[in-house]
Amino acid sequence: MSSNNESILKTITVALSLCLVCSVIVSASAVILRPEQAVNE
Repeated sequence: MSSNNESILKTITVALSLCLVCSVIVSASAVILRPEQAVNE
């Protein structure tokens, strides 16, 4: 059973890491593209 729990923990860790990376990318894009948005308004 311990290997099953470890597997679930790994899955959750990978999912959270992926979410964190994606949120950083989206935030960085928003900050970088803010001047472009201001020009387009």
